[in-house]
Amino acid sequence: MCGIFGVYKDLNQEKADKAIALLKHRGSSFKLINEKNKILCHILHPVVNHVQQPLMSKSSVFMANCEIYNWKTLNEKYSCSAKNDAECLFQLLEKKGIAALEEIDGVYALYYEKDNIVILARDILGEKPLCYVHTKDIFAFASEAKALTAYGTPVHLPPDEVLYYDSEKHAIQIKKRQFFTIPKETKELKQEILQKLEKYLIEAVKKRVDGLDNVGILFSGGIDSTIVAFLCKKLGKKVTCYTAGFHDGNTREAPDITQAEYVAKKLGFSLKSVILNLKKTESLIPEVVRIIESRDVVKVGVALPFYCAAELAKHDKQKVLLSGLGSEELFAGYQRHALAENVNQECLSGLTLLWERDLYRDDLITMAHTVELRLPFLDNTLIAYALSIPAEYKISEKQNKIILRDLAVKLGIPEEIAMQKKIAAQYGSNFDKALEKLGKGKKREYLKKI
Repeated sequence: MCGIFGVYKDLNQEKADKAIALLKHRGSSFKLINEKNKILCHILHPVVNHVQQPLMSKSSVFMANCEIYNWKTLNEKYSCSAKNDAECLFQLLEKKGIAALEEIDGVYALYYEKDNIVILARDILGEKPLCYVHTKDIFAFASEAKALTAYGTPVHLPPDEVLYYDSEKHAIQIKKRQFFTIPKETKELKQEILQKLEKYLIEAVKKRVDGLDNVGILFSGGIDSTIVAFLCKKLGKKVTCYTAGFHDGNTREAPDITQAEYVAKKLGFSLKSVILNLKKTESLIPEVVRIIESRDVVKVGVALPFYCAAELAKHDKQKVLLSGLGSEELFAGYQRHALAENVNQECLSGLTLLWERDLYRDDLITMAHTVELRLPFLDNTLIAYALSIPAEYKISEKQNKIILRDLAVKLGIPEEIAMQKKIAAQYGSNFDKALEKLGKGKKREYLKKI
């Protein structure tokens, strides 16, 4: 997608240049502005159109890391003259102010200044990252925390908050936004639910591959990535699936590799995979830790196969990767859903945590390879409907994500694939076993030393 950076009051260009250098991987070109009381930089990763930012009017300046799916509709509705989604978002903010965000269907992290008031905001789920530092001496913001450490301790802007910064008073104010809520439970029959799910999921995938001929899929052979790849192929896209695993010595074959190969062959997907040994994994871990800004065992274990898959996609010159992330929360894929008194409430709670737990990590990993990640299951319309589906259609003592698996069969995916359970990425890829071996049974202690 893109990267954004800005700093107020501290106009040390050398310091800013070092910060910007840590974001250069997020795009192929950049534009820098140094004026009055601020330094701004936008790093552009164009997927369809090439419109360099920052964008400016007489009293405003704007930068965004965004993918707005309904921008053409809004462009016409509000008589805008935008050439792409970012320009449309800017013009809407000029016309309607922050209220414009309520009509946006898409993902974004934006900076907008008008009359000395800066606004920072993100899409409500937090797919696109945005961090800031505010001390008595400076105000700075960036797409990644690592770019701000020279200015202070970065704070991740929660996606349900909008930050207002008064550059004259050097003061910030936070205002809350409305998150998703649990709608009234649908009384529709199972077949009606399946029909609506099919419609919403196809639309979610379609809007994320519009304008693309080639599509990459982060692929494990599980139901989530299989449905995404299947629908992309159904939409006439050239699909390439990417997966990675660890195998060395007496370690078992990585289940994700085995399953991915089987499903790809069965459904006619092109699959590219890589298997790392212990030495290669060990050499890769410091880089992954640096990128994701974390030594957490789970985050590193998940990031390792994602890193390798994104590297394969970059080699193929893919600009976009799709992932099945989010399905677990919508359709009750975890054990905690089975134990919950209110399954949909537990689904909603999980959605509020995605930005901290998964989304930031995955954005950092894919953008480290200048590849944009798109997540069809985190479509606003799909989420709103999924949260209305009764618990009995989602999870039982024997199976999770029931309605999604039934949909897969309805779409034409063989039942043996649709009903196959899958373990978490760090285990299915075997990279948790790699960390276990490298740490001699003490994974956390090992990573702390990296």
